Amino acid sequence: MISHCEITSTTSPTATVILTITSSQGVEVDLSQITITISSLTEITGFEFDLNNDNFASVTDYTGSDTTVTIPTSISVVETTDGETKYYEGSQYTVTSVGGRAFITNTTITNVVFPDTLQTIGYYAFQGCSNLSTINLGGLENLTSIGDSAFQGCTSLTEINIPDSVTYIDGASFENCTSLTEITIPSGVASIESDVFRSCTNLTNVTFEMAEDEVWQVGNSNFSTIYAELTYSDLQDTANNAVLLKSTYYTRYWRKV
Repeated sequence: MISHCEITSTTSPTATVILTITSSQGVEVDLSQITITISSLTEITGFEFDLNNDNFASVTDYTGSDTTVTIPTSISVVETTDGETKYYEGSQYTVTSVGGRAFITNTTITNVVFPDTLQTIGYYAFQGCSNLSTINLGGLENLTSIGDSAFQGCTSLTEINIPDSVTYIDGASFENCTSLTEITIPSGVASIESDVFRSCTNLTNVTFEMAEDEVWQVGNSNFSTIYAELTYSDLQDTANNAVLLKSTYYTRYWRKV
């Protein structure tokens, strides 16, 4: 009776594998060159990924032509016999990051659907994506940071929903998003770097979600100089908040204490 069956290597969707079978008597039988056809795999095209040893993946490049781009939640990786790397829908690697410059200056995309496994958006990830009009991050409960200049120059971007899980918004993240009219800084955000909303000329309403006993300090990069301490009551005027972030203190650093 066979008690254990294990595939120890695969090379492609129509795979050459080494199948090791161990009987209950401990006799091992090594069968090689078994061809298995997996017809249910769906290939993921247009993406490049960086893979790490913890089975996490980061999007590093997109060369597709879709206007709406759906970033997969997880992928499986196959090395073909001619040395080519292919990606398929699967569970081998979980996609947790959009890496730096992954979509930079892509003027084709208008909408991006992010996986709920996303944790970080890297520097310049969508910089200059001038036709990108909507970013819905609201349901991404694992997202913690938005990188430097991540959406800088996304001039068609009219709406951004930031989830409560985000704690850090890096410098110039939304600089020159000239179509953006309003945004909410959720309660989880504790740090806003400089120039985040610089040149957001149509930004007229910013809502700070915060507890009544919390204070936002505005200072230089190491907060050795404090230019303002803004209380809950100070930040109830959403129009004035927009002026503070995009004009008065746009070159300063913000932290919540």
